[in-house]
Amino acid sequence: MRRHSKIRFKGLLTALCLLVFMAGTAGAITYNITAGVTTLTMPDGTEVPVWGYAVEGGVIKVPGDPLVVPAGDNRLVINLTNNLPEETSLHILGQTLSNNTGPVFTEGDLRVRSFSHETAPGGTGTYQWNDFKPGTWMLQSATNPARQVQMGLYAAVKKDAAAAVAGVSAAEAYPGIPYDQELILVFHDIDPFLHAAIAGTAGSEPYTSSAYHQPRFYLINGKSYP
Repeated sequence: MRRHSKIRFKGLLTALCLLVFMAGTAGAITYNITAGVTTLTMPDGTEVPVWGYAVEGGVIKVPGDPLVVPAGDNRLVINLTNNLPEETSLHILGQTLSNNTGPVFTEGDLRVRSFSHETAPGGTGTYQWNDFKPGTWMLQSATNPARQVQMGLYAAVKKDAAAAVAGVSAAEAYPGIPYDQELILVFHDIDPFLHAAIAGTAGSEPYTSSAYHQPRFYLINGKSYP
């Protein structure tokens, strides 16, 4: 009986050591992105005001450049600098934001304005996911999404379940699902009158709601075609 207890204790100790080792090898990746204002030119020459993301000091784009979480990393950290005229925030649909101090309510606590903590204009906020799952996901504003996502605050995020090993195996999008080619397509639509109203450009009507927007243009990875 005593011998069996020692064997079980040794097995438990080994398992704990393995867990500690595995936890120590999980990595993290950090991105510094900026939310800002730019314009998109439609096929008929219409200049549409949009809001987008720039990664690591790049230019503001709609959608923002895809973010990649390496297969061996479990943690994603995004430092968001807000160059917009209003508060903004981040969330990733299907992933759990680990340091979320939201939601943020409208004045008087009548309704939720933001699903996660906000970053003020001119400020920088940190958003962190400690258990990032494999797959392809959508990063977007968590503040008034009907307004801010419509304006262009979105970007793809991907993490492979396993990295490719040269001459041995292909990358795996999900466990047991290998691939050797990929193409990420992000679809969006634009109602130029709604964008002008949100941006407050000269001559535009005041913004009220995006519930009844009427798209005139449709985008694939930020490009609209005749």
